[in-house]
Amino acid sequence: MNGGSIVKLRSPPASTSAQPAGVYSRTLLWLQLVVSLVLLSAVIFVAGVSRDPSRAEGAVLTRQVASKLLSAGVIDEAASLYQDYLWSGEVSPDSHASIAFSLGNVYLDAGRYQEALRWYYEAETVGTSSTSGGLVTGGQGGSITGEAARKIVHCLEKLGKLHQAQAVLASSTTLEASKLQHADADPLVARIGSREIRLSELLRALDELPPGLAEPYSGSAGKKAFLEKYVADELIWRKARKLEYDSDPEVLEQIQAATRQIVLGAFVEKEILGKVVPTDTDLETWYSAHKVRYREPDRARVRVLELADMARARELAPTVSQKAAFALAARENSLHEASRGKGGLLEGWVEEGQDFLGEGDARTISDLLFSAREGQVVGPFQAGDHVYLLRLEKLEQGGSRDLDEVREQVERDYRMARVQEAYGDLIQQELSADDVQLFPQALEEQG
Repeated sequence: MNGGSIVKLRSPPASTSAQPAGVYSRTLLWLQLVVSLVLLSAVIFVAGVSRDPSRAEGAVLTRQVASKLLSAGVIDEAASLYQDYLWSGEVSPDSHASIAFSLGNVYLDAGRYQEALRWYYEAETVGTSSTSGGLVTGGQGGSITGEAARKIVHCLEKLGKLHQAQAVLASSTTLEASKLQHADADPLVARIGSREIRLSELLRALDELPPGLAEPYSGSAGKKAFLEKYVADELIWRKARKLEYDSDPEVLEQIQAATRQIVLGAFVEKEILGKVVPTDTDLETWYSAHKVRYREPDRARVRVLELADMARARELAPTVSQKAAFALAARENSLHEASRGKGGLLEGWVEEGQDFLGEGDARTISDLLFSAREGQVVGPFQAGDHVYLLRLEKLEQGGSRDLDEVREQVERDYRMARVQEAYGDLIQQELSADDVQLFPQALEEQG
């Protein structure tokens, strides 16, 4: 070999103490090898499961069935299957956002704004978190998130959540696909100790007020006044709890009764009203059967002579058949402040069924007036605390209105009728349960 030298290999010296260490090392090596093999098998198994062709085929089948149901107009069942498909793990975030957005459009077209809102929010959320940054192309060439934001605002407005819609407008991407600048749309508006009140909370509370109660709080000054009231209410609420008003038996009974009504209302809204989805044919049929309800009402120009007692009214009645005489009598005798100076002539037109006197039975008074001829005096008749004579100066007959003019009212009436019908059926169904017994005779005994 190298230089002709030979290297002799020698066996290591025998040692009784080294043998256990070698055995231990080999044992440890075998254990590490076994653990590695187990881990490798697990990785291979998981990878195999994630690429399980039967699972992928099942997801595709679910999507195909959902698509067919949607085409058939079976929206809720289709949406349920699409939800299973979207969370199957076989869908990319971009596709997820696109499908959710499409489902939102379907519910929006059906006028089911709450369900539409749910899917638009999912499209916006998934689209924002996707690898494309939410720039999945929408129906109008914008991003899914931008289009979803527009739809969210529309749904909130349809649901009467105007202030929440304004908050979305402010917090979104200004709803322009080319401008992705987010604003701080949920600022802090109040703090009570560690309790923070954000703008969204305040606007949500404002949206929950009935329209008549919310009106004084419109505009910036109104919102400031509502903020003060909202914070004061929170402080009073805390004080009431300290005094244990929330534990008072009478209060608890009222809370239970209110909770019952709220839950019943939610049930009716979701389980009955939410499932009433009228088609164009339904609305056309309803409109044709109730055309009289949607016609323009008759209207009239009217003079009023308001008096304190029937005897005086009967005395004047024969003398006021002419317009000039009626006008003179109204100026000299009428207690009706708004029209006395104008010879009893009311401002504007009076529509059939309108409560223009503010007392008495409006329907009966309207029937008396609109069954008269032009120039005829109606009365005297008692209404509330006064006696009236009316003179019909001019009468205009109302006309019919097309379905498109009254579609919202027709749809509202149709839904209400179907809800009442379904609720009546539900009542009878529940009362037919085996363990229900009614004792109406007990009510008769009470008178």
